[in-house]
Amino acid sequence: MARLLVKNADYIVTMNKNREVVRSGDIIVEGERIAQVGRGLSQEGPFDKIIDASGKIILPGLINTHHHLYQNLTRNLPSVQSSGLFHWLTTLYDIWENLEPEDVYVSALIGIAELVLSGCTTVSDHYYIFPRGKKGLLEAEIRAVQEIGVRFHPARGSMSLGREEGGLPPQSLIEREEEVVEDYLRLIQEFHDGDKYSMIRLILAPTSPFSTTVKMMRETMAIAEKYGLACHTHLAETLDEEKFCLEKFGRRPYEYLEEVGWNRPNVWLAHAIHLNQDEIKRMAKDGVGMTYCPSSNMRLGSGIAPVVEMLEAGVKVSLGVDGSSSNDSSHLLAEVRMALLSQRIRYGAEALAPTQVLEIGTLGGAKVLGRDDIGSLEADKAADMIFLDTNRLEYAGAHLDPVSMLVLCHPANADMSMINGEVVLEDGVLKNIDLESILEKHRRCSTNLIQRAEKKGGKIYANSSWIRAFD
Repeated sequence: MARLLVKNADYIVTMNKNREVVRSGDIIVEGERIAQVGRGLSQEGPFDKIIDASGKIILPGLINTHHHLYQNLTRNLPSVQSSGLFHWLTTLYDIWENLEPEDVYVSALIGIAELVLSGCTTVSDHYYIFPRGKKGLLEAEIRAVQEIGVRFHPARGSMSLGREEGGLPPQSLIEREEEVVEDYLRLIQEFHDGDKYSMIRLILAPTSPFSTTVKMMRETMAIAEKYGLACHTHLAETLDEEKFCLEKFGRRPYEYLEEVGWNRPNVWLAHAIHLNQDEIKRMAKDGVGMTYCPSSNMRLGSGIAPVVEMLEAGVKVSLGVDGSSSNDSSHLLAEVRMALLSQRIRYGAEALAPTQVLEIGTLGGAKVLGRDDIGSLEADKAADMIFLDTNRLEYAGAHLDPVSMLVLCHPANADMSMINGEVVLEDGVLKNIDLESILEKHRRCSTNLIQRAEKKGGKIYANSSWIRAFD
């Protein structure tokens, strides 16, 4: 077991019970775990490796609890630049139905690379595009993530309610319930690891009320309870969804969640924007968590989630960048800043402190994922940490509060990242992949995906002569 010393950090933001910040601090790492955090630990040697963290501030790795990695293939699509969720989805479904395993693999490499550079060490990705006849899609994503070395919670999504049954997705993306259940069981057997410090834990994740049958929701929860898995879905993202639930189920979205038996502590929701105060209280009592995705929510005009009220009620709150077709970015530290700013728009300048949103992005993510081994820097936690150089242009003049400057100043990239005791980013460079060659492959995959969709009549361009001028 390798023994490593991180020494002389300007600041270590522990996020421990007392929220201590250690100045001129050291960290001892043994294998995949943290052994000690404190000062003057150099005498505790010998060490197999020593990292000098002078001039750096160290944070627990940020935790991203909602993403759709494949969507970076269709960023900035002209035909949906000014669309709400439902039009955005129905347009993009016709493109995504052409995904191949290589597209999923390459897009995952790019998405994870961007996340690691932004300070993320744990990712949950909600993958739900399974075109008929295509195999190995989720496996391609898992392979890419493992190559980079990130802690991963793949959420096996599903869509079983097609347009012919009153749902939103095309029939080409609809799966039969029994097929999904069979795949759940296969993936659990092949990939899920519930042990401490595990690098991969499977999530079961029917996609949304407007794309998933009630039967699928109930069967998914039964399997999750049998195998001790967490569950995830989109809920209460838009007023269109609220209208859909009222018309189809005769219930508001959270009432629908209760009806299908998903109001449980092993559940977390993406977005949860349109909930009233009573529903927020019920959500807290039920132990249901949520992922706040401020950039995506504002980009699609969906709204600003009542995060301050949720925190006051005791709801578990985490952060997500959401998919790169609705955010057009995957910078998690930028999402931390956006969470603060958006909540101040809704509630005023005193709504949240910078340290509170950092807590949401670390400990909040750990709680939502049901993990007690990540989210803070203290003995016996996983050795997941990020290093940021304090001597950079973005932080000039901000050093009176070096923790809050990470949130209030322009979001920076991490200089180093350690995940499970392994350095995966050093001097701002990813160690396990050749990013330049992956970018070249990604351009080809994105172009080919768009071309396949165009041949089938996919809507790529908006009705704009300005956009057409680039064609």
